[in-house]
Amino acid sequence: MDIRYLIEDFLTTKNIQQWINNRFRSPDKYIIDSIFFELFPVLTMPNGIRFFNSPDVFSICEVFKDYRFSDIQKDDIVIDIGANAGCFAIPASRLSEHINAVEPLLVDMLKRNIELNQIRLNIIEGALGDGKKHEVSWGSVKKLVKTYSLSHLKEQSGGCDFLKCDCEGYEWFIKPEELKGIRRLEMELHNVNPSRNDPQELIDNILKNYETVMVSKTGRILEEFHMNFRKNVTDFIILHATRKP
Repeated sequence: MDIRYLIEDFLTTKNIQQWINNRFRSPDKYIIDSIFFELFPVLTMPNGIRFFNSPDVFSICEVFKDYRFSDIQKDDIVIDIGANAGCFAIPASRLSEHINAVEPLLVDMLKRNIELNQIRLNIIEGALGDGKKHEVSWGSVKKLVKTYSLSHLKEQSGGCDFLKCDCEGYEWFIKPEELKGIRRLEMELHNVNPSRNDPQELIDNILKNYETVMVSKTGRILEEFHMNFRKNVTDFIILHATRKP
């Protein structure tokens, strides 16, 4: 059973008014009582992969909804930028033994989930960037962290065949030439650009060299790239790309 359905089924067994977040007056937002985490400390997927329960549990569902990664090959070197609690990296480890998880904030939870599944991953503690320290945040967590260029991350990982990237706007630090040698891209593109790079240059390079599908956050296929850039993330695009022969 999909974890999202498991949670929603659990929620609907209670008086729904206990779970609706009345501050936002939205039936799509729930208050999950702390007893939920006590009752279900570990969530197990149908394929046997397990995750410690946490407020970020919906990230697991989002990974399988948003990303395509069943074509990861056994010998692929995979870099997961924005690994979070391992929602992508741990399932990907079933397909390749060369997984590199880049995560600046939720490293402890990532390590716990890796140990829970009795697998080995290469963890790079830090974020994608320009090599300088940046203050990054996720939810209520904020921290000054070391950043690495994609070239540096590729060096630390021994290369890169498959790149998954979800890092809240820091993807725009990627320079077009750094995509050399990467066969597959699964990226979340955000309308925040903390770099000095022109996002259009990266997109033009991808469209030129990859068979690309771009999907809006509402699931609509996009014919062209267009974003209204702001100070805070309000929009994103999911990009699926396979390098042309």
